[in-house]
Amino acid sequence: MTENAPPSEAMTVTDPHWLGVINELRALPRFPTFVPNILLPLIPGSVSLEQSDARDIDCEAYFAVHKNQLYKLPEHVLSAIMQRSVCTWANGVFAVFSTVYGAGPTAASPHLAPSVTRVRRWYAATRGSQDTRTINRLVFIHIPRTAGTSVYSALSGAFGDTAYFDNRESFREYNSNVLRLPLIAGHFWLEDVMTSKLRDSIIISIVRDPFERVLSEIKFARREIIDPRFDANSWIQKMRTLNVAELVDQPDFEVVCNLQVLTFGSLSGVDEPREKTLERAIARLSNQNMIVAPLEQARLLLDRTSNAFGVTFPELPRENKGTMAEQYPDFSADELALLERRTAETSSCEQALIAFVRDRFTERFASALA
Repeated sequence: MTENAPPSEAMTVTDPHWLGVINELRALPRFPTFVPNILLPLIPGSVSLEQSDARDIDCEAYFAVHKNQLYKLPEHVLSAIMQRSVCTWANGVFAVFSTVYGAGPTAASPHLAPSVTRVRRWYAATRGSQDTRTINRLVFIHIPRTAGTSVYSALSGAFGDTAYFDNRESFREYNSNVLRLPLIAGHFWLEDVMTSKLRDSIIISIVRDPFERVLSEIKFARREIIDPRFDANSWIQKMRTLNVAELVDQPDFEVVCNLQVLTFGSLSGVDEPREKTLERAIARLSNQNMIVAPLEQARLLLDRTSNAFGVTFPELPRENKGTMAEQYPDFSADELALLERRTAETSSCEQALIAFVRDRFTERFASALA
Protein backbone atom coordinates (compact mmCIF):
# COMPACT_ATOMS: atom_id res chain seq x y z
CA MET A 1 0.00 0.00 0.00
CA THR A 2 1.54 3.29 -1.11
CA GLU A 3 0.60 6.51 0.66
CA ASN A 4 1.44 9.81 -0.91
CA ALA A 5 3.75 12.58 0.13
CA PRO A 6 2.36 16.07 0.84
CA PRO A 7 1.40 17.91 -2.35
CA SER A 8 3.91 20.23 -3.93
CA GLU A 9 3.34 23.90 -3.21
CA ALA A 10 4.04 24.61 -6.89
CA MET A 11 1.36 22.23 -8.12
CA THR A 12 -1.63 24.33 -9.11
CA VAL A 13 -4.80 22.93 -10.67
CA THR A 14 -7.54 24.96 -12.32
CA ASP A 15 -9.18 22.41 -14.62
CA PRO A 16 -12.80 22.19 -13.32
CA HIS A 17 -12.99 18.39 -13.57
CA TRP A 18 -9.84 17.97 -11.51
CA LEU A 19 -10.75 20.73 -9.09
CA GLY A 20 -14.14 19.12 -8.58
CA VAL A 21 -12.84 15.74 -7.48
CA ILE A 22 -10.01 17.29 -5.42
CA ASN A 23 -12.43 19.50 -3.48
CA GLU A 24 -14.85 16.61 -3.01
CA LEU A 25 -12.20 14.26 -1.64
CA ARG A 26 -10.70 16.88 0.66
CA ALA A 27 -14.14 17.55 2.17
CA LEU A 28 -14.95 13.90 2.93
CA PRO A 29 -14.93 12.47 6.49
CA ARG A 30 -11.63 10.94 7.53
CA PHE A 31 -11.77 7.43 6.13
CA PRO A 32 -9.10 5.80 3.94
CA THR A 33 -9.20 7.41 0.50
CA PHE A 34 -7.89 5.48 -2.50
CA VAL A 35 -7.10 7.51 -5.62
CA PRO A 36 -5.39 7.05 -9.01
CA ASN A 37 -1.65 7.63 -8.87
CA ILE A 38 -1.98 10.89 -10.75
CA LEU A 39 -4.09 12.33 -7.90
CA LEU A 40 -1.78 11.19 -5.11
CA PRO A 41 0.21 14.45 -4.81
CA LEU A 42 -3.02 16.46 -4.68
CA ILE A 43 -4.89 14.61 -1.93
CA PRO A 44 -3.06 14.63 1.43
CA GLY A 45 -3.09 11.22 3.12
CA SER A 46 -4.50 9.41 0.09
CA VAL A 47 -3.49 5.90 -0.95
CA SER A 48 -2.69 4.50 -4.40
CA LEU A 49 -5.65 2.72 -5.94
CA GLU A 50 -3.55 0.87 -8.52
CA GLN A 51 -1.01 -0.41 -5.99
CA SER A 52 -3.43 -1.51 -3.28
CA ASP A 53 -4.11 -5.16 -2.51
CA ALA A 54 -7.30 -6.86 -1.35
CA ARG A 55 -6.41 -6.48 2.34
CA ASP A 56 -5.86 -2.73 1.99
CA ILE A 57 -9.37 -2.06 0.75
CA ASP A 58 -11.22 -4.42 3.09
CA CYS A 59 -12.48 -1.51 5.17
CA GLU A 60 -14.78 1.47 5.09
CA ALA A 61 -13.20 3.72 2.48
CA TYR A 62 -13.62 6.05 -0.50
CA PHE A 63 -12.47 5.20 -4.00
CA ALA A 64 -11.90 7.87 -6.67
CA VAL A 65 -11.69 6.53 -10.22
CA HIS A 66 -10.79 8.14 -13.54
CA LYS A 67 -13.51 6.87 -15.87
CA ASN A 68 -11.24 6.75 -18.91
CA GLN A 69 -8.63 4.70 -17.04
CA LEU A 70 -10.70 1.88 -15.57
CA TYR A 71 -8.34 -0.58 -17.25
CA LYS A 72 -5.74 0.33 -14.60
CA LEU A 73 -7.89 -0.88 -11.69
CA PRO A 74 -7.02 -4.23 -10.10
CA GLU A 75 -9.85 -6.78 -10.13
CA HIS A 76 -10.22 -6.69 -6.33
CA VAL A 77 -10.84 -2.92 -6.50
CA LEU A 78 -13.48 -3.33 -9.21
CA SER A 79 -15.07 -6.12 -7.19
CA ALA A 80 -15.22 -3.97 -4.04
CA ILE A 81 -16.73 -1.06 -5.96
CA MET A 82 -19.37 -3.22 -7.60
CA GLN A 83 -20.29 -5.38 -4.60
CA ARG A 84 -19.85 -3.12 -1.58
CA SER A 85 -20.01 0.54 -2.58
CA VAL A 86 -22.33 3.33 -3.71
CA CYS A 87 -21.44 6.16 -6.08
CA THR A 88 -21.47 9.32 -3.97
CA TRP A 89 -20.15 11.90 -6.44
CA ALA A 90 -19.27 12.18 -10.15
CA ASN A 91 -18.45 14.60 -12.93
CA GLY A 92 -17.52 14.09 -16.56
CA VAL A 93 -14.09 12.61 -15.79
CA PHE A 94 -14.03 11.25 -12.23
CA ALA A 95 -16.37 9.31 -9.95
CA VAL A 96 -16.16 8.68 -6.20
CA PHE A 97 -17.45 5.45 -4.65
CA SER A 98 -17.82 4.73 -0.94
CA THR A 99 -18.01 1.64 1.24
CA VAL A 100 -18.58 3.80 4.32
CA TYR A 101 -21.69 2.66 6.20
CA GLY A 102 -24.68 4.86 5.40
CA ALA A 103 -22.91 6.83 2.68
CA GLY A 104 -25.00 8.28 -0.13
CA PRO A 105 -24.71 10.89 -2.89
CA THR A 106 -23.24 14.14 -1.60
CA ALA A 107 -24.88 16.15 -4.39
CA ALA A 108 -27.35 15.51 -7.19
CA SER A 109 -25.58 14.92 -10.50
CA PRO A 110 -26.55 13.56 -13.92
CA HIS A 111 -23.19 11.77 -13.95
CA LEU A 112 -23.95 9.41 -11.03
CA ALA A 113 -25.98 6.70 -12.78
CA PRO A 114 -23.86 6.68 -16.00
CA SER A 115 -20.73 6.33 -13.87
CA VAL A 116 -22.10 3.26 -12.14
CA THR A 117 -23.16 1.78 -15.48
CA ARG A 118 -19.75 2.42 -16.97
CA VAL A 119 -17.90 0.70 -14.12
CA ARG A 120 -20.39 -2.18 -14.11
CA ARG A 121 -19.94 -2.80 -17.84
CA TRP A 122 -16.17 -2.68 -17.50
CA TYR A 123 -16.31 -5.07 -14.54
CA ALA A 124 -18.43 -7.49 -16.56
CA ALA A 125 -16.02 -7.25 -19.49
CA THR A 126 -12.99 -8.11 -17.35
CA ARG A 127 -14.76 -11.21 -16.03
CA GLY A 128 -16.11 -12.35 -19.39
CA SER A 129 -14.75 -15.06 -21.66
CA GLN A 130 -15.23 -13.21 -24.96
CA ASP A 131 -12.55 -13.87 -27.55
CA THR A 132 -10.95 -10.46 -27.89
CA ARG A 133 -9.90 -11.25 -31.47
CA THR A 134 -13.54 -11.06 -32.59
CA ILE A 135 -14.22 -7.55 -31.22
CA ASN A 136 -14.94 -4.87 -33.83
CA ARG A 137 -12.55 -2.32 -32.34
CA LEU A 138 -11.81 1.32 -33.10
CA VAL A 139 -8.52 3.06 -32.25
CA PHE A 140 -8.47 6.87 -32.30
CA ILE A 141 -5.04 8.50 -32.49
CA HIS A 142 -5.53 11.93 -30.92
CA ILE A 143 -3.04 14.46 -32.25
CA PRO A 144 -3.08 17.55 -29.98
CA ARG A 145 -5.06 20.58 -31.17
CA THR A 146 -6.91 18.85 -34.02
CA ALA A 147 -10.40 18.93 -32.43
CA GLY A 148 -9.57 15.54 -30.96
CA THR A 149 -11.24 16.27 -27.61
CA SER A 150 -14.56 16.97 -29.35
CA VAL A 151 -14.18 13.90 -31.57
CA TYR A 152 -13.28 11.68 -28.61
CA SER A 153 -16.24 13.02 -26.64
CA ALA A 154 -18.54 12.02 -29.50
CA LEU A 155 -16.90 8.60 -29.83
CA SER A 156 -16.94 7.80 -26.11
CA GLY A 157 -20.53 8.96 -25.81
CA ALA A 158 -21.53 6.43 -28.44
CA PHE A 159 -19.29 3.50 -27.46
CA GLY A 160 -19.50 3.89 -23.67
CA ASP A 161 -16.66 1.55 -22.71
CA THR A 162 -13.36 3.23 -23.56
CA ALA A 163 -9.74 3.58 -22.52
CA TYR A 164 -7.91 6.88 -23.02
CA PHE A 165 -4.11 7.13 -22.79
CA ASP A 166 -2.51 10.49 -22.02
CA ASN A 167 0.86 9.58 -23.54
CA ARG A 168 2.82 6.93 -25.40
CA GLU A 169 4.33 5.48 -22.25
CA SER A 170 0.97 4.69 -20.66
CA PHE A 171 -0.27 3.15 -23.93
CA ARG A 172 2.72 0.81 -24.09
CA GLU A 173 1.93 -0.39 -20.56
CA TYR A 174 -1.76 -1.23 -21.19
CA ASN A 175 -3.01 -4.53 -19.82
CA SER A 176 -4.96 -7.27 -21.59
CA ASN A 177 -8.30 -5.95 -20.30
CA VAL A 178 -8.03 -3.10 -22.82
CA LEU A 179 -8.43 -5.65 -25.62
CA ARG A 180 -12.05 -6.16 -24.53
CA LEU A 181 -12.97 -2.54 -25.24
CA PRO A 182 -14.56 -1.32 -28.49
CA LEU A 183 -12.76 2.06 -28.35
CA ILE A 184 -9.16 2.90 -27.44
CA ALA A 185 -7.96 6.48 -27.82
CA GLY A 186 -5.23 8.85 -26.76
CA HIS A 187 -1.96 10.64 -27.47
CA PHE A 188 0.06 7.74 -28.87
CA TRP A 189 1.67 7.19 -32.29
CA LEU A 190 0.79 4.84 -35.13
CA GLU A 191 3.95 2.83 -34.54
CA ASP A 192 2.74 2.07 -31.00
CA VAL A 193 -0.48 0.62 -32.39
CA MET A 194 1.24 -1.34 -35.18
CA THR A 195 3.53 -3.08 -32.70
CA SER A 196 0.65 -4.01 -30.34
CA LYS A 197 -2.23 -6.49 -30.37
CA LEU A 198 -4.44 -3.60 -31.50
CA ARG A 199 -2.80 -3.43 -34.95
CA ASP A 200 -5.75 -5.09 -36.74
CA SER A 201 -8.23 -2.50 -35.45
CA ILE A 202 -9.84 0.20 -37.54
CA ILE A 203 -7.65 3.25 -36.89
CA ILE A 204 -8.82 6.83 -37.32
CA SER A 205 -7.29 10.25 -36.75
CA ILE A 206 -7.64 13.95 -37.61
CA VAL A 207 -4.94 16.22 -39.06
CA ARG A 208 -4.77 20.00 -39.26
CA ASP A 209 -2.86 22.74 -41.07
CA PRO A 210 0.49 22.95 -39.20
CA PHE A 211 0.38 26.70 -38.62
CA GLU A 212 -3.15 26.57 -37.23
CA ARG A 213 -2.25 23.56 -35.07
CA VAL A 214 0.89 25.13 -33.60
CA LEU A 215 -0.88 28.44 -32.98
CA SER A 216 -3.73 26.63 -31.23
CA GLU A 217 -1.22 24.69 -29.14
CA ILE A 218 0.45 27.88 -27.92
CA LYS A 219 -2.91 29.44 -27.09
CA PHE A 220 -3.94 26.27 -25.23
CA ALA A 221 -0.73 26.21 -23.18
CA ARG A 222 -1.26 29.81 -22.11
CA ARG A 223 -4.84 29.38 -20.92
CA GLU A 224 -5.64 29.93 -17.27
CA ILE A 225 -6.78 26.35 -16.71
CA ILE A 226 -3.86 24.25 -15.55
CA ASP A 227 -3.83 20.46 -15.83
CA PRO A 228 -1.31 18.63 -13.60
CA ARG A 229 -0.62 16.10 -16.38
CA PHE A 230 1.26 18.82 -18.29
CA ASP A 231 3.55 19.96 -15.48
CA ALA A 232 6.44 17.78 -16.66
CA ASN A 233 6.11 18.71 -20.35
CA SER A 234 9.04 21.02 -21.15
CA TRP A 235 7.57 22.30 -24.43
CA ILE A 236 4.32 23.29 -22.72
CA GLN A 237 6.32 25.12 -20.09
CA LYS A 238 8.21 26.98 -22.84
CA MET A 239 4.96 27.96 -24.57
CA ARG A 240 3.70 29.38 -21.27
CA THR A 241 6.76 31.46 -20.54
CA LEU A 242 8.47 32.41 -23.84
CA ASN A 243 7.28 34.91 -26.42
CA VAL A 244 6.75 33.88 -30.06
CA ALA A 245 10.13 35.19 -31.20
CA GLU A 246 11.85 33.06 -28.56
CA LEU A 247 9.70 30.00 -29.21
CA VAL A 248 10.46 29.75 -32.93
CA ASP A 249 14.19 29.62 -32.16
CA GLN A 250 13.85 26.66 -29.80
CA PRO A 251 15.29 23.32 -31.07
CA ASP A 252 12.01 21.51 -30.39
CA PHE A 253 9.99 23.97 -32.52
CA GLU A 254 10.88 21.89 -35.59
CA VAL A 255 9.59 18.75 -33.89
CA VAL A 256 6.31 20.43 -32.98
CA CYS A 257 5.88 21.70 -36.55
CA ASN A 258 6.24 18.12 -37.83
CA LEU A 259 4.35 16.32 -35.07
CA GLN A 260 1.75 14.85 -37.44
CA VAL A 261 4.42 13.35 -39.72
CA LEU A 262 6.13 11.87 -36.68
CA THR A 263 2.85 10.52 -35.30
CA PHE A 264 2.25 8.44 -38.42
CA GLY A 265 5.74 7.79 -39.79
CA SER A 266 8.15 7.60 -36.88
CA LEU A 267 10.24 4.49 -36.24
CA SER A 268 11.58 4.15 -32.68
CA GLY A 269 15.31 4.54 -32.34
CA VAL A 270 15.75 5.79 -35.91
CA ASP A 271 17.14 9.28 -36.51
CA GLU A 272 16.41 10.07 -40.15
CA PRO A 273 15.56 12.95 -42.50
CA ARG A 274 11.97 14.15 -42.21
CA GLU A 275 11.44 13.22 -45.89
CA LYS A 276 12.03 9.55 -45.04
CA THR A 277 9.57 9.74 -42.14
CA LEU A 278 7.03 11.37 -44.46
CA GLU A 279 7.48 8.58 -47.01
CA ARG A 280 6.81 5.96 -44.33
CA ALA A 281 3.81 7.90 -42.99
CA ILE A 282 2.20 8.00 -46.45
CA ALA A 283 2.82 4.28 -46.95
CA ARG A 284 1.21 3.47 -43.60
CA LEU A 285 -1.77 5.75 -44.16
CA SER A 286 -2.44 4.01 -47.48
CA ASN A 287 -3.56 0.92 -45.54
CA GLN A 288 -7.28 0.26 -45.89
CA ASN A 289 -7.87 0.04 -42.10
CA MET A 290 -6.54 3.62 -41.69
CA ILE A 291 -8.98 6.50 -42.08
CA VAL A 292 -7.44 9.92 -41.51
CA ALA A 293 -9.41 13.07 -42.24
CA PRO A 294 -8.49 16.73 -42.48
CA LEU A 295 -10.04 18.79 -39.70
CA GLU A 296 -12.69 20.30 -41.95
CA GLN A 297 -14.02 16.78 -42.68
CA ALA A 298 -14.19 15.55 -39.06
CA ARG A 299 -17.99 15.29 -39.22
CA LEU A 300 -17.84 13.07 -42.31
CA LEU A 301 -15.23 10.88 -40.61
CA LEU A 302 -17.64 10.35 -37.72
CA ASP A 303 -20.47 9.60 -40.15
CA ARG A 304 -18.42 6.90 -41.85
CA THR A 305 -17.37 5.47 -38.49
CA SER A 306 -21.00 5.50 -37.42
CA ASN A 307 -21.96 3.42 -40.45
CA ALA A 308 -19.16 0.91 -39.87
CA PHE A 309 -19.92 0.36 -36.17
CA GLY A 310 -23.68 0.89 -36.09
CA VAL A 311 -23.56 3.69 -33.51
CA THR A 312 -24.85 7.26 -33.54
CA PHE A 313 -22.68 10.24 -32.66
CA PRO A 314 -23.84 13.63 -31.39
CA GLU A 315 -23.13 16.79 -33.34
CA LEU A 316 -19.65 18.26 -33.04
CA PRO A 317 -19.36 21.81 -31.65
CA ARG A 318 -19.50 24.52 -34.28
CA GLU A 319 -16.13 25.57 -35.65
CA ASN A 320 -14.96 29.07 -34.77
CA LYS A 321 -15.25 31.01 -38.04
CA GLY A 322 -13.93 34.36 -36.80
CA THR A 323 -10.89 36.09 -38.26
CA MET A 324 -7.42 35.15 -37.05
CA ALA A 325 -7.29 38.34 -34.97
CA GLU A 326 -10.69 37.53 -33.43
CA GLN A 327 -9.72 33.95 -32.59
CA TYR A 328 -6.30 34.89 -31.20
CA PRO A 329 -6.63 38.36 -29.65
CA ASP A 330 -3.60 37.85 -27.38
CA PHE A 331 -1.24 37.64 -30.36
CA SER A 332 -0.10 40.75 -32.20
CA ALA A 333 -0.19 40.90 -36.00
CA ASP A 334 3.62 40.75 -36.05
CA GLU A 335 3.65 37.64 -33.84
CA LEU A 336 1.10 35.88 -36.04
CA ALA A 337 3.07 36.76 -39.17
CA LEU A 338 6.35 35.54 -37.64
CA LEU A 339 4.83 32.29 -36.44
CA GLU A 340 3.18 31.62 -39.80
CA ARG A 341 6.40 32.29 -41.69
CA ARG A 342 8.61 30.15 -39.46
CA THR A 343 6.08 27.32 -39.39
CA ALA A 344 5.91 27.34 -43.20
CA GLU A 345 9.73 27.25 -43.43
CA THR A 346 9.92 24.31 -41.02
CA SER A 347 6.95 22.15 -41.97
CA SER A 348 7.25 21.29 -45.67
CA CYS A 349 6.89 17.58 -44.88
CA GLU A 350 3.92 18.27 -42.66
CA GLN A 351 2.25 20.25 -45.44
CA ALA A 352 2.87 17.40 -47.89
CA LEU A 353 1.24 14.99 -45.45
CA ILE A 354 -1.84 17.20 -45.10
CA ALA A 355 -2.13 17.39 -48.89
CA PHE A 356 -1.93 13.60 -49.15
CA VAL A 357 -4.58 13.13 -46.46
CA ARG A 358 -6.95 15.55 -48.18
CA ASP A 359 -6.51 13.85 -51.56
CA ARG A 360 -6.91 10.34 -50.18
CA PHE A 361 -9.93 11.24 -48.05
CA THR A 362 -11.58 12.91 -51.05
CA GLU A 363 -10.82 9.86 -53.20
CA ARG A 364 -12.31 7.42 -50.68
CA PHE A 365 -15.42 9.42 -49.92
CA ALA A 366 -15.96 11.35 -53.16
CA SER A 367 -19.68 10.50 -53.33
CA ALA A 368 -20.31 11.92 -49.83
CA LEU A 369 -18.30 15.06 -50.61
CA ALA A 370 -20.09 15.74 -53.88
